[in-house]
Amino acid sequence: MALCPPLLLLLVTELAAAQPFWYLKNLDSPFVPTNQATVEAMPRVANVGANDYLIDLGSGDGRILITAARHYGVRGTGSEVYFWVVPAAVAGKWTSRIMIPHAAQLLEIEFTQKFQEIEGSARRDGKLVHVRDVRLDGDRISFVLIDDADHFHRQHFEGRVNGKAMEGTVRGGGAAPRTQHNWRANKNSS
Repeated sequence: MALCPPLLLLLVTELAAAQPFWYLKNLDSPFVPTNQATVEAMPRVANVGANDYLIDLGSGDGRILITAARHYGVRGTGSEVYFWVVPAAVAGKWTSRIMIPHAAQLLEIEFTQKFQEIEGSARRDGKLVHVRDVRLDGDRISFVLIDDADHFHRQHFEGRVNGKAMEGTVRGGGAAPRTQHNWRANKNSS
């Protein structure tokens, strides 16, 4: 099925006339509404009428379809396409022994999770460290550990979760040595 030139123009016009976007809380994709003047012009430019059926893919709040139905008698349907990356299950207690030059650090971290939203608390060698900037995207995880005693001492962790194991690299930031090392954590049995 080929798009007729007016419908192709409608699609290009919609993309070009998008208003500045705003992010919904905790989502990675923006909602980009089309301004009302463009919404009203699109059905007119496409020359749609009561005998046409409009399919609006990525319809957002439906304003294009609603306007075309109200002013031109068009029937149609609108749909949104969502791609959902299933987050890895990280909730629970994890233990890691990180080998750094001249020593090994024992890291105990506990994550709580609601879908891709995660928070954590941690201890490094028994001392409290703050867990910040936690991000989970599918099986990819990243977070920053900040010393309680020295807030400039930071370790940036990036890695992948695979069942009851996660591994990746850790690099120093702030007052921490600017070195990078491999790390691996195992999920503790409950």
